[in-house]
Amino acid sequence: MIENDCDGDMYRIFRTAVIVAVVLGVVTVALFFMFADEPYTALYLADDPSPYTIDNGNVVFTYGLTSYEHGNTAYTLEFYLGTTLYHTEVFEMREGETFEGQAIIALPINASLPLQVRLDLKADSGSTESVHFWVREQNQ
Repeated sequence: MIENDCDGDMYRIFRTAVIVAVVLGVVTVALFFMFADEPYTALYLADDPSPYTIDNGNVVFTYGLTSYEHGNTAYTLEFYLGTTLYHTEVFEMREGETFEGQAIIALPINASLPLQVRLDLKADSGSTESVHFWVREQNQ
């Protein structure tokens, strides 16, 4: 008789523990899906067939952005040639919007190659992205 009471008590304790574990698991997964969506912006260089070409002393390249931020986001895009800030653009994009643009940077007459071209993207949400490539001597 005492064994049956112990078995019944153990069953209730075990059943309660399983219910609590399942509820905690569901709550944890739900919280993960609610807060795991971290906003960001993809900044990339289109390499068709190389990331850049040199035309009359100008570096010509195509870059792109896709916004995965929430809502409208203001951006500052900075173009660097070596360590020198060459150009800055300020613009706004909507969530899910993609933009591709072509940039032309004039190489200084006395530029020594290889020379780094870098794009730094700063969003008003605080996220930052950066891409770069090296301009090298062209084989004729």
